[in-house]
Amino acid sequence: MKGRRYRKNRTDLPGAPDIVFSGARVIVFVDGDFWHGKSWKTRKAKLRCGHNAEYWIRKIERNIARDRDQTRDLRAAGWIVLRVWESEVSANIHMVVHRVESMLGHPTGARTSGRHVRVAAQVHGSTHVGETFRPNTHEAMDRTRASDASLACPDW
Repeated sequence: MKGRRYRKNRTDLPGAPDIVFSGARVIVFVDGDFWHGKSWKTRKAKLRCGHNAEYWIRKIERNIARDRDQTRDLRAAGWIVLRVWESEVSANIHMVVHRVESMLGHPTGARTSGRHVRVAAQVHGSTHVGETFRPNTHEAMDRTRASDASLACPDW
């Protein structure tokens, strides 16, 4: 992303995107796994077993709906919207950089540098970063299928 100007947390756009490349009209959100519903079917089943379950389920489902609405509105306004999970950022920063660069029009396989890691670390707020971009719908994102036994509440 050498030579690309970007802004962080632009509050004038829906959802205050984590990274905005205005010139290329590309927006990147780094969503927290818990708050934005990663593996939602599995997590929801586990939340049902916990304290104040309905509150947390409603809260996260509102976040999921808001994410969808913001993505739809931004795309309608001509933005390219990429959403990534925080846990994926921790796993593989070079994949994230590669995907962002491809959306910015860089050739596939562009070389990444330490600067890319620093930019992602600023967004993620930690020193270990890396991630893949997720699909547009939360249902498609729920790649992990837990067995029926693991979805059951424990008998405490």
